[in-house]
Amino acid sequence: MSHILGSAEDLASKDLDSLDYVACTKEAFTDADEVFRLIGEVSDADSVRAELQLTQFTKLLSQYQLQPHLLDSHLEKILHRLIGIVKDGQTSVDLKHEAFKYLVVVSHVRGYKTVARMLPHEVSDLEPVLRMLMEQDAGNVNTWATRHMLLLWLSIIVMMPFHMSKLDSFTASEANGRKTTMEKILDVCKQYLSVLDSCHRPAAFLTSRFLTRSDVIKPHLGIFFDWANKLEGNPPAGVMAAVCWIFKHGKRDDLLPFATPMLRWAQKCTKGDQMFSLTHKFAMKLIQRIGLTYLKPRIAPWRYQRGSRSLADNLKTVESVENSAESTAEPEDEDFEVPDELEEVVEELIQGLRHTDLVVRWSAAKGLGRITVRLPKELGDEVVASVLAVMNAREVPHAWHGGCLALAELGRRGLLLPSRLPEVVPIVLKALAFDEKRANLPVGAVIRDSACYVCWAFARAFDKDVLEPYINSIASALVVVTVFDREINCRRAASAAFQENVGRQGAFPHGLDIITTADFFSVGIRHNAFLEISVQIAQFEEYTLPLIDHLLQKKVDHWDISIRELAAKALHKLTPLAPEYMAKIVIPELLRLTSSIDLHSRHGSITAVGEVLAGFSKCPQEKEMTKLLDDATLTEIRDLVTQIGKRHQFQGMGGDLMRQAVLSFIKNASIAKMPFHKHTQTLEDWQKVMIDSMKQVDPQTRTRSVEALPAFCEHFCKDLEGKILPRQSTLITILLEALSNIQAETTRMGFCKAVGALPRFMFEGVSASVIHTLAKCSEITAETTKWTESRRDALLALSAVCATAGTTPSAQGDESWWYPNQSAIVFHRFIDGLNDYTRDSRGDVGAWVREASMSGLQSTVQLALISKPCVLTEELMTTVVGMVARNAVERIDRTRKHAGKVFSNLLYSHPTNNKIPCLESLLQIFTLEICREINWSAEVQTFPLFTRMLALPPYTSHILMGLVASVGGLTESLVITKWDHNV
Repeated sequence: MSHILGSAEDLASKDLDSLDYVACTKEAFTDADEVFRLIGEVSDADSVRAELQLTQFTKLLSQYQLQPHLLDSHLEKILHRLIGIVKDGQTSVDLKHEAFKYLVVVSHVRGYKTVARMLPHEVSDLEPVLRMLMEQDAGNVNTWATRHMLLLWLSIIVMMPFHMSKLDSFTASEANGRKTTMEKILDVCKQYLSVLDSCHRPAAFLTSRFLTRSDVIKPHLGIFFDWANKLEGNPPAGVMAAVCWIFKHGKRDDLLPFATPMLRWAQKCTKGDQMFSLTHKFAMKLIQRIGLTYLKPRIAPWRYQRGSRSLADNLKTVESVENSAESTAEPEDEDFEVPDELEEVVEELIQGLRHTDLVVRWSAAKGLGRITVRLPKELGDEVVASVLAVMNAREVPHAWHGGCLALAELGRRGLLLPSRLPEVVPIVLKALAFDEKRANLPVGAVIRDSACYVCWAFARAFDKDVLEPYINSIASALVVVTVFDREINCRRAASAAFQENVGRQGAFPHGLDIITTADFFSVGIRHNAFLEISVQIAQFEEYTLPLIDHLLQKKVDHWDISIRELAAKALHKLTPLAPEYMAKIVIPELLRLTSSIDLHSRHGSITAVGEVLAGFSKCPQEKEMTKLLDDATLTEIRDLVTQIGKRHQFQGMGGDLMRQAVLSFIKNASIAKMPFHKHTQTLEDWQKVMIDSMKQVDPQTRTRSVEALPAFCEHFCKDLEGKILPRQSTLITILLEALSNIQAETTRMGFCKAVGALPRFMFEGVSASVIHTLAKCSEITAETTKWTESRRDALLALSAVCATAGTTPSAQGDESWWYPNQSAIVFHRFIDGLNDYTRDSRGDVGAWVREASMSGLQSTVQLALISKPCVLTEELMTTVVGMVARNAVERIDRTRKHAGKVFSNLLYSHPTNNKIPCLESLLQIFTLEICREINWSAEVQTFPLFTRMLALPPYTSHILMGLVASVGGLTESLVITKWDHNV
């Protein structure tokens, strides 16, 4: 709604492309002295210096783009100095061109209309300005600023209150082929209206002011219109703009004779296939202004007029002001005549609501509002009916957007009578929920945005008694858009419309509580709006079911996968607020959608079923899932995965998407503690899906499988009393056998992550086997030389297994990682990983393995230090600290940063690791303050510290190896820094 509520015409009139736009909030024109200094130094002697000064001048003034009024205190003085340079007869032509560049900057920042009013406009200025303009080369791209400002300057000069014929030194009979001043100005206007640069804008402004003079209209206006009509092809934008402005500023009696022919011309312009958007917009503006010319200026006496507009009155608890909900009772004008051409005007504007360009639809909507306000009641109501007819299911999305803009304009002007609200409100509610994807492009965002504008306009237009029957539906729809819309601008527009209604109407349920929760900034983050704000608003029972229904009907099968997943998570959080509704209405509908032919519906519904089931686990005990769901529903949920497999929906297009949904369902069903322990076939089907998904190429599918496995094991590998079931040994055996017989890197990656994510009880009796298998997967063999990512995941899994297993002996007495034989294998694999320098087309991919090894060393050393310090030896810590330090002086910034953090954590571990050689010396070099503040990726900061370790014998060789390995790096700063400290 921000682009709607702003002044589009004012923004369009400013060329901001050339400005370094900087937002600010200043209280005064604090840069005046610097600006005047730059103006005083304007010169054309040195082109480079002149360009730098102009850039500095532009940068200074662009800070006031949002607060241009601050320039007003010095604007006249700025213009006087720059115009003085132009008027000085001793000034060179190049210097004048330079001064005009400064004037253009001032015009763009402050606004051309304000600047034009303050330019000199004496009668004596006309001839020199006109002469200078006629001497310009319209094709010179270097002097466009001069032509631009001369046209703007001339636009104020032609407003002088003298007949222009008095400026000529000859009469019409004595002309003898000489052109009058009026003819010269008209020629200049025609010339610059057809140019392609920005000069056509001030030329159109000049033309409208010149041709609407009383002494110019009769001899020249008809000629100008004839000239415009005869232009071949598509008329230039400048000509269209000039004609629009003429019909805006001219007197109705003067323009009425030209209205019909210019209407035909404008209609012809709208039919062009190659028309630019700007030309279409001007054509639509011209049609509406011609329509206004046909009608006498007046305000419709039948329009709806609201009484008090005070926000304070609406927020008072005591009704001290009675708002009038009745229309004024002024009589209609019985002699009111409507020309036949007006029907064509309205039809063109209605068609404009369907245009593909937003600016054209916006112009058509405003035109309908301006024209309707001058029509009698019957015709005005027909216009409203025509707008409503545009918004139907058979129309294109553009028509819905244009229709919403038109309804807002009509409502804002009081032309939408209360009797029409029963038809209008349902359409607006549909527009608030309009969201489709056609081809590869989403449509609907601008429709929802404009529908919010309609609701905003209703708040200002109607009395609360009139809107009272629709308050709850409008409030619920706006809340839904505020928290569940995909687009940030729509969420913020809905929030603004809701806030306006709370202030103006004062009748929205819990309005003040909601606007403080769902404000402009909080709804800006989609995740926060879906999962946090929605839950807070749903606490109010008026909004709970509308929020849930919207997710079920519009978001679960949304075309955007991220929205479907967020919708499922939102349903999860909303479940405790309406558990009965979820069980009786939502779950059955979601289960119905799981068999849909639409992939999006299947994916979203399966994901949502799992999230809702997990949400039941947060409900009070008296509202447990098994008490709410009947046996038939539980059976359908239990057989869901099996039925999907029978329909072969894990294969072909969309197979990965279905796998991800099912894996999410399995995870959440396990979290929900579904009572399926006795259904062996169901659990085997679930287990098969997880195992197969670990082999998939798609990384997202493997990740979902890894996330589902721990939850599945926690619930279904134990009985209800917590006793480990035989399924535990079967599952871990399958995983280890798969790791030992893998032919693809991606498959090994999936199974390594899965083993690393297992809960502790899954390692009972097999800890040694798990460690040996993962250690073997991290080795470099002839077949797996390039499998750096699988080695990385194997080392990360090994680290996770050690952390999960801990240092407490297992119930079955098997050897854990901290046993001497096992710990030697673990540390050996991590240290070997620090020597992985594998390279491929992606570069030094071995860095991933080295970083994983450093992370593993940090966690296992810390774990051993706390409970099993006996496994740490001085020789081991020499190698660990030295090789981590070696990585801290190597090529890759990311690796150096990671190594630096691991290094500092090793030094300052708790308890202190006394097995580190030369610990005191290291602590003197790397003090705690340095370790906290240093940027470990900045070689300028780290290399001077690590090179001091060369003096410590245990680490000399490691540091030298790191320096030598990276001295040939491609980063010049890295090489220079290294050698500067090692000369």
